[in-house]
Amino acid sequence: MKRACAFAVFLALSALLLSVPQPAGDSAALASLDPRDRNLLRMHLIDALSIDQVGALLGVHRATAARWIAAAREAIAAAVRRDLAAQLGTDRWEAEEVMQWIQSRIEVS
Repeated sequence: MKRACAFAVFLALSALLLSVPQPAGDSAALASLDPRDRNLLRMHLIDALSIDQVGALLGVHRATAARWIAAAREAIAAAVRRDLAAQLGTDRWEAEEVMQWIQSRIEVS
């Protein structure tokens, strides 16, 4: 079974726990990523490719692939924080606290 994308799980749980309406189709946070970042996350998290495999597919060193994946994760986390704050009508610090609370209760294997 393919591993679930932690952020997709996070978005679904945040919508459920906070009664925030889920955007139609792709989540707004995923849609805000550039295509390269979406592909990186898909390859690494959904397709379960290792960093070495992602680097080999893209023709870059594993360290570069790891940096790109980390940057993509941070980009989607920032987009989720921004969207959550807007939907809840809170500032970014309150949204960050909510995200940390939800993340602390998510187990992705």
